[in-house]
Amino acid sequence: IGGTMEKITFKRYENSDFFDSKFLRVLAKDKDISERINLINGDKYIIRKDRENIGIFIVNPVCYDLNAVSISIGILKNYRGQGIGTKALEIFTEKMLENECINKVYLEIKADNEISLNIANKLGFEIDNSIHEIFIEEGYNYIPYEKSKIQYMKGMEKQYV
Repeated sequence: IGGTMEKITFKRYENSDFFDSKFLRVLAKDKDISERINLINGDKYIIRKDRENIGIFIVNPVCYDLNAVSISIGILKNYRGQGIGTKALEIFTEKMLENECINKVYLEIKADNEISLNIANKLGFEIDNSIHEIFIEEGYNYIPYEKSKIQYMKGMEKQYV
């Protein structure tokens, strides 16, 4: 993404360290993040750009698919709209799918979040229609997107052909 992005890295936090961190308080103050993402549960990975904490990934197991994880992402307001979150999600998804124990990555996106829906489509995620039907029946206003290891490997093949 142009020259604006020097380097995106991820730092995994243990819960005890995360709950003591100043960055948790920064995330909690950002209503777009704190109202949308459960900052308590899951494995936490801080998204860093040029050594600065700019967002978070929360990774949780998926109860209906034992070889899958669900990812939530939150980017601080000052860094949105620059393509940083898209690039971070692309890199992080690749890292997850390179893990031999993970066959799918899920995103649960609020149905009215057009920006995130477009990003999911752009990155090759597809709607899981069977789970979406359950969400609708339960009144859960989110759309489940998935990207499988097979989709990821096909994408890698296209890059090298």
